[in-house]
Amino acid sequence: TDVNKAVMVGDRKYDIYGGKAFGLKTIGLLYGFGSLEEIKTANAPASFRNKMFTLYYNKYNLVFP
Repeated sequence: TDVNKAVMVGDRKYDIYGGKAFGLKTIGLLYGFGSLEEIKTANAPASFRNKMFTLYYNKYNLVFP
């Protein structure tokens, strides 16, 4: 698997920290338990809508297996 084509998507800072620990691109979605402030502390882009995720996804040509 090519790590450059993977992204960690999460709703908590721990998801973001875990993704970064493995060298993955990360994005925080504000659909779950985490808040915007929490995602910001993890230094990840945050999205309220699927549209932002789609733009990020397309920008890096990411592919789900």
